[in-house]
Order: sequence, then structure tokens, then C-alpha cells
Amino acid sequence: MLESIQKSIPEIIKIHGEFFCRLQNINKDLLQSLITFLKIFKNASDELEGDKKPTIQKVVLFKCLIKNHLLKYVNLEINNVDEDFEVNIDFIMKILGNKALNILDIKFQLSKEHEIAVFLGPKFKMLKMFPQENGERSHILDYIETRLLQLEIEDGEKRANSATETNMNSNSQEITSKEVTMFSEWEDSILDERAQQSIYKYKKELESYREDTYDISDDQLLNFWSKQSLRFPYLSKLARQILAILASSASSERSFSVAGRVIEQRRTAIDGSTVDAIIFLNSHFSNTK
Repeated sequence: MLESIQKSIPEIIKIHGEFFCRLQNINKDLLQSLITFLKIFKNASDELEGDKKPTIQKVVLFKCLIKNHLLKYVNLEINNVDEDFEVNIDFIMKILGNKALNILDIKFQLSKEHEIAVFLGPKFKMLKMFPQENGERSHILDYIETRLLQLEIEDGEKRANSATETNMNSNSQEITSKEVTMFSEWEDSILDERAQQSIYKYKKELESYREDTYDISDDQLLNFWSKQSLRFPYLSKLARQILAILASSASSERSFSVAGRVIEQRRTAIDGSTVDAIIFLNSHFSNTK
């Protein structure tokens, strides 16, 4: 809206003159400062409301970017404010920056999924946007390790159940023939050693991912993880779970809005499959323009 006003001012002045109506009360420098201040919020909204490629990994990045942007205004050095009515733009922007920073901390809460998502972006896997002094990076990595361990345990249980079902008859003969002593419960077995070795696969996977370098754009992120299912089976499974989450509900709200215009008062008997096809076509063609 402010950009529209800024673009319209020269034309209005050309037609009606510089003192037309309330036009003379618009502070053009303040208007430009407000546009610059709000630009990053507009960019974040546009990027995070997409639904054709992963967006959740950008939430942390945009929060850090916005916070650094606001801190520039918070740290502005203000000279003594004149007692007359002259507008002090820096003073106004400093107040605006302080209020926006408080709202950002209250409203823009990060979840564990946001932190995992940014780690799954190969360019940001070192988590440099988080301070190391308070151990925040370590906490995030610990949580990621917990999630990967859960995936590996679940995978091991599925394999064990499958192996038990297929080899039940042959294994039963081996078990019955095995010598049982009073100390059997403490004996080391080959199966125990294999289980102990396999449970740490995710650690090697995590170390290998962090040591390597990648040059992957957002458009290639899903394709990258789909090709890593053999090399990083647990990380790729975690990527499928996390990167499928949309950062914003804007796209679904747009779909509901379109559906509301399709199913109007004179079209209440329209078939559900027809509504689905119309919404699909609307979404497809609106994103190919």
C-alpha cells in the first residue's frame, strides 16, 4: 500500500499540483523509511506462503534476518529531539524497531521442527545462525540425534519382526540345541553384538553429512534428499517427515477461498470431484503465469 502511494505521488502532483488536498502532509522521507522497514516482512511473507517447494527450512533464516534488520533500528543513535513540530525520522523508526522486536519474540516462536528443517538444508547444516555460547546448537543436534535414534530403533524392530517371522522354524531348532547353563543370561551373543553395532549407524550418517559440502538450492532440496536414501537412510526419512510441513497456512486458506467462490448459492449441487478439479486447475494455472 505504501509503495502504491509512493508511486502515485508524482502523477498526482503533475495533475493537481504539489498542494493538492492532503498530499502536502505526506512526509516523503518518512514514507520511504517505512517502505524500507517493511520490505523484509513482505519478502518473508511471499517466500513462506509458497506450496510448490519446501518452505519450513526458511522460517529460522527469516526470523534471524528480520531480527538483525530490527536491531539496526533499535541501535540507532538519536540526537536531541527538537521541541518544535519537526519530524525526527530516526526517532520514529527507533520506536517502531523496538516495538516490532518485542512482537517478533512473542509471536514468532520457533519449534523443534523449524530447527531440524534448517539443519536439513545442506548449506546451513552447521547452524551458524544460532549462538554457540549458550549451547543452543548442541541442544538442536542432541534433539536431531534423538529423532534419528528413534527412526533407527523403529527400523531395527521392523527388520527383527520380519526376520523372526521368516526364520522362526530354522531358529527354533538352533535355540533348542544350544546348551543352556546357569550363567546363560550374562553370555555375549552374536545377535547382541550386531544389535549394538547397528544402533550407531545414525551417528556415522550424521557425521558424514556434516563433514561433506553441498551446493543445493531450495528448488533442488527434495530431489537431493530423494537421492540420499541409500547413503543417508535415516536423515532422508527425517527429511521426508519434516520438509513436507508447510511454513504457512496461506496456500490452504487460498484453496478454501477459491472453493467458497466455486460453491456459491446457485451452485450448491455441484459434484465434489468437479470442485476438486476446478480448484486443482486454478492452483496449477495461477502458478504457471
